[in-house]
Amino acid sequence: MSFLPWVHVSPAAAAQLDAAGSDAERRTALDAALVGELKPELRQIVLDYHLANLRFCREAGFDAKCTSTLLSLMKQTLEGSMAGLLAPDAAFAAFKELLLRHSVQRPPYSIGVFSLQQMAAIDEHALTGLFRHYRMYRFAFTAEQRTSVVQSPAGPVAEAPPVFQPLAAAEEQFQDAAVGMPGETEDAIAGATGRSADEVREAFIEAVGAQLADLQTTIRTQDSALSERINALENKAAVTA
Repeated sequence: MSFLPWVHVSPAAAAQLDAAGSDAERRTALDAALVGELKPELRQIVLDYHLANLRFCREAGFDAKCTSTLLSLMKQTLEGSMAGLLAPDAAFAAFKELLLRHSVQRPPYSIGVFSLQQMAAIDEHALTGLFRHYRMYRFAFTAEQRTSVVQSPAGPVAEAPPVFQPLAAAEEQFQDAAVGMPGETEDAIAGATGRSADEVREAFIEAVGAQLADLQTTIRTQDSALSERINALENKAAVTA
């Protein structure tokens, strides 16, 4: 079983990220370490995503190993979910499984990179970042796949980095916030797909609206299941120690 510390972000790359003095330098280092072959408009979205994850690592006080692992974990979650066209609940389940595999010291099944407190912070970060905007990422990646097939010209697509909020606030947004995307993103996707901005907006709202409540319920259920699995693994480790 392969684990993620230093897989994509080596100790040298982590040092480069730590020494970077601007977001432009950080984006260059992240691009080299984490981003593969992508068209320019999608590359910007992915770089915004990785930069938001790096900012979280800094705010959480992660060391180089935790930072390397978290960046790879979020990279694998995004790329696997988009490539597999996973529904939000399936993507979240895969993310939680990957996080658990790096949070309990029980080789060869899992390793203890993250503490339980760090796990909770990562869980909240993913919920209020990637999974809060999951359908928007899916929409952008699907538009990119369509333009690759039909060879239509694609305009630039940009999304502001996710805003990290307390879990309770994020859950209120799932219930109460209007579903939408930035106007410039609508225009860019419309240009890439040949659809009008109104059609893009309606398709996005339809795709997102019905999923938010179900995702919230799934998240709460899986949080409970994750806690039970952690306790079971720790108890088993204590018995066999």
